[in-house]
Order: sequence, then C-alpha cells, then structure tokens
Amino acid sequence: MGLYAEMFIRHRPEKMAPRLRKRIGFAHDLGAVNASRHAAMPPDEIDYATLAPTYRLVGFAASAIEYQLTIEADQNDVIRACETVWRAIAGGPPWGPRPRLLGVAVTDDISNVTLLRATTGIRTALRPEAIGILGTGALASLWLAGGLLIAEESLRDDILVGASPP
Repeated sequence: MGLYAEMFIRHRPEKMAPRLRKRIGFAHDLGAVNASRHAAMPPDEIDYATLAPTYRLVGFAASAIEYQLTIEADQNDVIRACETVWRAIAGGPPWGPRPRLLGVAVTDDISNVTLLRATTGIRTALRPEAIGILGTGALASLWLAGGLLIAEESLRDDILVGASPP
C-alpha cells in the first residue's frame, strides 16, 4: 500500500471493538487482515478488522488501557483516512467515557521510516526547558507567599510591587 498509520488510543480495549463496529459501520472481517501488515498476528488478538473503500483498518489491544489501530490507505491518502476513522470513533454523548487520542505515527511501508509522528496531551508540551521555567516560577511563588506571611502589614505592598514583573 505504501504508507500506513498507527493510531494509539487510550480507552478500555474491551469496549473499543463494539464501538468501532458501530461507528465505522463496516462489519468485522478477518479476511482484511490477510492482506495487511498484521497477517502474522494470531486472529484471536485482533479485535476489529475491516476493508473500507479507501482504507484497511486493523485494531487490537496494545495494553490494558491502550488500543492500537493500524490504518493502511489506498492512493497514499493516509492522513484523510486517519481523520475519517478518528471522527467516526471520537464522537458520542459527552456524558459517557470517550476515547482519547494519544498519538499517530505515519510510516513508509517500503523503507520502514516514520515520516510523521504526532502526540497529544500535556506531556508533549513539557520539555526540559519548560520544566525548569515552571519550577522557577513555583519556587518564586512560594518565596512570595512566605514573604507575605512573615512581613509586617506596612511592607506587604512593597513586596508585591517588588515581586511583580516589570
């Protein structure tokens, strides 16, 4: 096929297969696995597999709380196939548990090189330099709070003005 995407989803794996069947709208077909990159996987490990008009989809439990979908698209339009699949499974009533996208990796099947990797969540924004800045800000806030508690009433305004950034 050329390109394929691996989509990592946080959700209870035992509830993902029925959700996929309902939301994707195509029946579970293990025959779709035979032509996919997961043909060597034992069939009992694959929860959902289907062959849609423009993509092939294989889903299985990656861990106790993580589900993995592999999307192989025709005409190398793997990004559009990922969007279609995610929009189909992400919807639902706001009061129920909904799947959370952890990340997507698009890989070239021939060279086995990852061309695109996208992750979501707060941990992706926390880089080492950001952690240092946040730590410094937290420490400065603690010093300010301590200074305000210890200082006399007449000095509190001066402490606040001195601690505020220019």
